[in-house]
Amino acid sequence: MRHAARAGDGALLADLAGRWGPWLAGRGEPGPAAGAVSAARAAGPGDAAEPRDARLAVVAAHVHLARGEHDGARAALRRARRDRSRDPDAHAFLVATERVLGRRTSLGPRATSEPAPTEPAPTEPALAAHVRVGRGAAALLAGDAPRARTELGAGLAAAHRLGLEVLAHRGRALLAAALWLAGDGPRAREAADRVVGEHGADGPALAPWTAVARAVAAHAALLRADPAAARATPHDGGDLVPAVRFATRIARGGAAVDLGDRTAGLLELQAARAELGDTAVPGGLAAVAALLEHRAALALGHPTAAGAVAGWLAGRHPGSPALGLVRGWAAVAAGDPAGAREAVAPLLARRPRPTPYALDVEAWLLESAGRLARDDRPGARAAARQAVGLAAPHDVLRPFAHADAGVRALLVDELATGAPRAAFVARALAAGATSPAGIALSVREHDVLTRLPSLESLDEIAGDLDVSINTIKTHVRALYGKLGVTTRRDAVLVAHEQGLLG
Repeated sequence: MRHAARAGDGALLADLAGRWGPWLAGRGEPGPAAGAVSAARAAGPGDAAEPRDARLAVVAAHVHLARGEHDGARAALRRARRDRSRDPDAHAFLVATERVLGRRTSLGPRATSEPAPTEPAPTEPALAAHVRVGRGAAALLAGDAPRARTELGAGLAAAHRLGLEVLAHRGRALLAAALWLAGDGPRAREAADRVVGEHGADGPALAPWTAVARAVAAHAALLRADPAAARATPHDGGDLVPAVRFATRIARGGAAVDLGDRTAGLLELQAARAELGDTAVPGGLAAVAALLEHRAALALGHPTAAGAVAGWLAGRHPGSPALGLVRGWAAVAAGDPAGAREAVAPLLARRPRPTPYALDVEAWLLESAGRLARDDRPGARAAARQAVGLAAPHDVLRPFAHADAGVRALLVDELATGAPRAAFVARALAAGATSPAGIALSVREHDVLTRLPSLESLDEIAGDLDVSINTIKTHVRALYGKLGVTTRRDAVLVAHEQGLLG
């Protein structure tokens, strides 16, 4: 490429760029490619800001990406689209690049989220790796998590084999997003943490994809009831791909709500949706955004705002199962328990499946609250247990922090079921715990408190602690007074909520 550049041979430069551009872009070595682009620009028309040949223009886009020059990358891709070349490899590289960036391809009206199943696979190995990662990104945008994982897995394997570390970083970040979209929060969090911890993750070439992983980590933290971690996620670096900025902003907005700043959180969620405009995002991400904003609006007593975001989700994804939950919450807020039952009935009847917004867990918690309202305590307890059973394997805690107070009180009885279920319920009850400041317990009061979640009677607790039953009763009355409760169940619930029980 250097020799061709010195010779000023534009045609040879374009041929070499078409052959070696995917390798250089995948390895993060923009130097030789930048030299070729500069030479081609110098050899071209005097008014050309960049080479017009599609092969060189796509390579120029990757040079800009490696330098963090996002506007330049977009402009180069626009020039590549306008090129009339019919070189199949040039078009394959262009399409792969556009798909990763979530933009429309140059192949007609079809969007990047709709890859044609009959597209031939390139024979050149590095280009084939780019194409597989691009197809995975397109499947991710379309909400097809299984296909995304398949394509990204194949692209990652090829990138590792060929030493294309920049492409591999990109693929790993997108794979973390695919895991999250599939509802596998723990594995998504692990994958995202690996991406963020890689050497050079915040460099210009890798930062946009590191932002993908950070957005995944923020949503995983939000779902496991760690809003402080979600709120701490940087909101820059994701500007290259609009869906990533949107995902980061709604995670931060949801975290603000969970941390008690509901008005600021709702405004952040609404602003993120307005900024997104008509940009396509995966259905699962749209549902997460709608559920976070809808719940915040209802909590603040703004049913009109809640209805607006429900309409937004219905307009974008009319078949989204999250709409049933949205309608159920709205019915409860309107004092229509029958309407809430009708709204969530299809969700309860279907086979449970993991989602990034824990839809089935939320539906069963809503069902439990509805049964409590109808004085059906056995049914309410069974529904709450179903929610726990679905949430525990995926470490889903946030829905319990927002659950009906009566449902949370029912879960106190689950603390006596034994590990590991009881351990998860304890964490679920502590989700969203407030500071225990101002509640000072003596050592003996704390000893008694730790035994209240068990099935032991007060006589048995007295025997364990080798004190009289009257002493235990005195400690229990003192505990009730400090916690502001009148029953054993409520004492355990409030102690968990105040962070006094681990």
